[in-house]
Amino acid sequence: MDFFSGNRYQFKLDKCLSFTQLSKGAKSHLKNVYACMTLCLLAAVAGSVMYLQWMRLAGFLPLVGSIGSLLYLGATSSPGLSQKRVGALGLFGFCNGLSLGPLLDSVIELNPAIVVTALLYSSFLFLSLTLAALYCQKRSLLYLGGFLMAALNIMFWSSMLRMLFGVRLLGGVELYLGLAVFCGFILFDTQMIIYRFEDCGEKDFIWHSVDLFLDFINVFVRILIILSKKEERKGNSKRR
Repeated sequence: MDFFSGNRYQFKLDKCLSFTQLSKGAKSHLKNVYACMTLCLLAAVAGSVMYLQWMRLAGFLPLVGSIGSLLYLGATSSPGLSQKRVGALGLFGFCNGLSLGPLLDSVIELNPAIVVTALLYSSFLFLSLTLAALYCQKRSLLYLGGFLMAALNIMFWSSMLRMLFGVRLLGGVELYLGLAVFCGFILFDTQMIIYRFEDCGEKDFIWHSVDLFLDFINVFVRILIILSKKEERKGNSKRR
């Protein structure tokens, strides 16, 4: 009767999200990390909207602001909240949003629905991979670091060869390889944040949120480009 009544297999969300393998301090730290990451993402959305509405010629200002705010955050590491550092984090997200403006502008002209779809896919991937990293055994995914850095180096030199000599080292798989690499970084960085907090005593949750923010943005950009290329091919096939 328990089987038919559902009591035996009752789904309990609180137990699924308890993460008993994490210490209370690590859970609190992660909450702060994700709160700061959310703030950074909202600032990026504001930057993108501002670019699309008023600042279509931002020039090098987003790059300068992004690098400057990142250097400030790295140089003023602190375990607690600071208005200046929160402001720098918001500026970093805002400048990244401005940098995304030209790409978003071209994709919106093609099909505005692509942006929403890419955002939903990115959010689903990030949430799924984050939960996977939190459920996995501690430090079990840190071995991915070497492979991910090697893949990142290959992607860098491939892009350099393409820009300088027109040579495509990876053919047409660069976008998909980049997507896979930054999905791997979500897993790696999530466990690395826990490791740094519990084993190294690093409590700077503002700085840790930057890693996850960049992972999310890189996944979003690649999904956006993949979907837009697919839409372009669909449009070309219809015109033939």
